[in-house]
Amino acid sequence: MFERIVLVPSYLAHRDESFIFVSPASECNKCKHRPACVEGLISGRIYRIIETREKTFECPVHGEVKPAKITMSDVRAALPEKVAIEGAIVNFTSIKCNDLRKDMYTLCNPVGIKPGDRVLVKKVEGFLGEYEGERLVLCIIRPY
Repeated sequence: MFERIVLVPSYLAHRDESFIFVSPASECNKCKHRPACVEGLISGRIYRIIETREKTFECPVHGEVKPAKITMSDVRAALPEKVAIEGAIVNFTSIKCNDLRKDMYTLCNPVGIKPGDRVLVKKVEGFLGEYEGERLVLCIIRPY
């Protein structure tokens, strides 16, 4: 399981808070806290805070940051039934659902997961229906 200590903005430093890491700011390149802050984080991933520490540090981007233990966040997604096996590690393939009005869009194209990512199928929650001939199930997945 991926866990590490990073520095997060104090306003985010709460247990079970989630955030999407976008990319380091240009100010991070010369910051002495860079190794403990942004190195090792993957752009576009969703991380969840497990616990925080009280110590604070000054940050040129966020003002004040705190150490926090994080992990990659679980994500709800639609997967083809044939690959949705609890405990399996599969290559994620987004379902071709380009109509933003469809309820399924966010499940077929979940934030934080990109096509080709290896993901762990943590839980299969149930049948969603058929979409363009593919039987889809709702799953809880996590980048692996």
